[in-house]
Amino acid sequence: IRRGAEQANDRLHARSNVHHHYDLTVDFYRLFLDEDLQYSCAFFETPDATLEQAQTAKKRRLIDKLLLSPGQSALDIGCGWGGLGLSMAERG
Repeated sequence: IRRGAEQANDRLHARSNVHHHYDLTVDFYRLFLDEDLQYSCAFFETPDATLEQAQTAKKRRLIDKLLLSPGQSALDIGCGWGGLGLSMAERG
């Protein structure tokens, strides 16, 4: 019971948690993310691949595995600033 009380995430704590983790500038993320601002894993097809190439490979593999057809929908949650969703739309 005590642990649950200590880990409670009421509105005040939730707001603080969001601020701590997400209220950072895009310029900060540009220091270490690819051009598309993908912050999930990447797929390095070769040892000398750049981060940009690895992120493109990741998106390509995901889209290929989804077997999306025209008219279908997909939801991109937690991969970055929407680059995966934009890539899906371009391939559709």
